[in-house]
Amino acid sequence: MSGKQIERLPRHCGIGLALAALIAVQAGAVEVATAQEFRVPSDANQYILDQTLAYRASKGVQKVWVKGAPNRAADKYARFLAENNLSGHTADGRQPGDRVKAEGGKFCGVSENVHESWSSPSPASWQDAMQQAMNFWKTSPGHEANLRRAEADQMGIGVHGWKHGDRYYYKSVQVFLQTKC
Repeated sequence: MSGKQIERLPRHCGIGLALAALIAVQAGAVEVATAQEFRVPSDANQYILDQTLAYRASKGVQKVWVKGAPNRAADKYARFLAENNLSGHTADGRQPGDRVKAEGGKFCGVSENVHESWSSPSPASWQDAMQQAMNFWKTSPGHEANLRRAEADQMGIGVHGWKHGDRYYYKSVQVFLQTKC
């Protein structure tokens, strides 16, 4: 599921940058790119982990551990969503469990949270984007159930940012695994 827009600034805020880019393109100085990745620090993943663990603790639910297979699956899926500007749980034609299995994961149950946010004309701070994702997941019944799923003992986190047109998108993914059957 997708989230809501983080902020929208008046278009005139980016006119100077757009004019400078147009002059550079006309002068042949740069190629026009319609999409590009922007760096999201690993602190964004740590923030989601810390917030998830705190939320689970507040609900009396055991810790989850970030592990290899679910973490790789979440990271690759977040990158796929960001690069292709897609959202949802099956945007790549696979189920969350299929992605975890492809990374070598073994489990009895799997659930997933996905969030998208965007801003324009510049990227929102990763802190604002991650807080928006956590707020959305906590207030959406299905996503909130995943956050506090008692059977889950492993999790993966992926966050990527990509610019498409004049919008900067953050795509955030959490994967929860139950490995004790």
